Amino acid sequence: MNNNLLEERIINTKVFKSLFTNNSKALAKLISDITRIPYKKLQNNIVISTNEIPITNKNKKNDFIVMLSSKPLITKNLNTKKYKGLKTKNLSYSINLISDKNNYNNKFLIIQINFNTFSDKSSKYIDVFELRNQKGKKYIDNFKIYTLDIVKCHKIYYNNFNNNNNIIKWGTFLYSKPTDKNIINIIDNILDNKALKEIKLKLDNINEEIVSSKKL
Repeated sequence: MNNNLLEERIINTKVFKSLFTNNSKALAKLISDITRIPYKKLQNNIVISTNEIPITNKNKKNDFIVMLSSKPLITKNLNTKKYKGLKTKNLSYSINLISDKNNYNNKFLIIQINFNTFSDKSSKYIDVFELRNQKGKKYIDNFKIYTLDIVKCHKIYYNNFNNNNNIIKWGTFLYSKPTDKNIINIIDNILDNKALKEIKLKLDNINEEIVSSKKL
């Protein structure tokens, strides 16, 4: 890690992977709270893949795949700025995964989670997309896209500290910087003690690296 980490947030791929790799319960809880997939189905078989989504342009550097030993298959995308073609780019990841896994018989549930560090005019902090026709009939059953506006979550949370919405808390935590004081308190009632302790330990290690890098 380097001095740039001072300006990075937890959602940054390096920090995110540091906190959630080998902490399957925390990662499972994050994904469960966003997608509503039962936590018990995720907690023991979820891991961040060592194979990130292939980088073909500079906008793809913050994306990677979360693998499960069974199903579903999940992609995590960090979108730091809004630009024409962003949604098409994000959609192409999941379509490529369907093809790559020969997922033509709906063997896997393909889920894409987009974390946006920019806000749009919508009042929603989370939105869910599926492929449907005008009457609401699904084109395929095994594909969903979740878009979480973590900036909006951050604003909502700090306007109301008593907000008990887990998604808003996760969004706030992910938008925070590792050096922000007491950010572990944001998620202290979401995770069990073991998972929370692991997150805190890794945050402490990251902050020690930041202090060391400032001295160089």
